[in-house]
Amino acid sequence: MNQDSFVLRGARVIDPANKFDAVADLVVKNGKIYKVSKSRFEVPSSQVTDVEGKWIIPGQIDTHAHVAGISRDVDPSLGYGMLAKAGTTTVVDMGGTGKNMIDGIKRNGAGLNVA
Repeated sequence: MNQDSFVLRGARVIDPANKFDAVADLVVKNGKIYKVSKSRFEVPSSQVTDVEGKWIIPGQIDTHAHVAGISRDVDPSLGYGMLAKAGTTTVVDMGGTGKNMIDGIKRNGAGLNVA
């Protein structure tokens, strides 16, 4: 494994699409999930992060959020960042205008998909 690869070891991995729910090692290569295995994936310890007791789940989708609002007093990208940190990878923002959302994302980046 190279520097762009690492292993998350010992988390409960839940993947409903593949009917997988177990404590496992999750291997990331070049920024993408490469392998999930119930058995240990042997790599140098410098490439392993112990995540025992944590859960790894698919990104959450929020189909009805009110983040942007019509006021420019609060930057909507702050709300999008909060959603991303909470595990939301896609959000449909029902508040505000498209222009306010796009302006905020351009200024600060959102870290998730926004519709």
